[in-house]
Amino acid sequence: MTPRVLCHVNHYFGRSRGFVGGSTRGKEDQRRKTVSRCVKALRELPGADVDLRVCGVGDNSLLPLDTSYDQLDDPTQLVYESLYDMASRVDEYDYFINVEDDVLVPPETWLNVLDFDEGSLVNEILHPNRMEVDDTGFRYCVDLYGNPMWTHQKKTYRGQTIQVAVTPHSGILIMSQAKLRYALSQIDRSFRGIVFAKGMESALAHFHAPFSLYRTVDDIEFHHVDHLDRWKHSPRVVHRDNPYRTFHDASLSATDLVPPFVGKMYRSLKRLVARARS
Repeated sequence: MTPRVLCHVNHYFGRSRGFVGGSTRGKEDQRRKTVSRCVKALRELPGADVDLRVCGVGDNSLLPLDTSYDQLDDPTQLVYESLYDMASRVDEYDYFINVEDDVLVPPETWLNVLDFDEGSLVNEILHPNRMEVDDTGFRYCVDLYGNPMWTHQKKTYRGQTIQVAVTPHSGILIMSQAKLRYALSQIDRSFRGIVFAKGMESALAHFHAPFSLYRTVDDIEFHHVDHLDRWKHSPRVVHRDNPYRTFHDASLSATDLVPPFVGKMYRSLKRLVARARS
């Protein structure tokens, strides 16, 4: 049976007091092409009957909006609004996708979710790695770059090691009806606060909180989405041999994690103290 899918694409373009990124400072033509490409990929998910809605706030958009939450004074609350709106229709669809407007979902990722859900527990999700490309063309998971820590929870899926990372963020939520029902039975439906980063990331993290979010470890592209924009803290060039450096890496010292300007300030202060003592 063809699954009916409700997809909310959270789209915003314009100034915001709550965040800075491609949606607030990018070039209009480039951003419009990015969002259009992501929307097209979602409409064409294989074997799915997709009801896609571009969700936004007022006139702050580059594509026509299907749903506008004009009551929002803070656009960082957009994802909370669209998630709760989606959840109000849990009885009407088989699957639910809530996604940032610059995240491209490959067809293989959608098919992986369907396959994984056939044998998974209701509180388990196969969570995609959100990939970016640095200036040299090297592909890496930006969320693992930002927080490369893993929990001890792991298992095997289709020959792949899958493990739960500390970071819950990938810019997307994909849940079956059963899993969305489970989420709604566990979370505070009135909550709109900050639990991870800012409002947009927090909304997705809040809905994902009851789940074990498994990511592929050895082959990070086995199950992934593409971030067509870049995180504002992404490096221009990632260290290819060790893109996810942590304290567990024996070759890493604490000074490697200190930003250069902090080290420079510390050395200058140390010299001033030495002069004062002399």
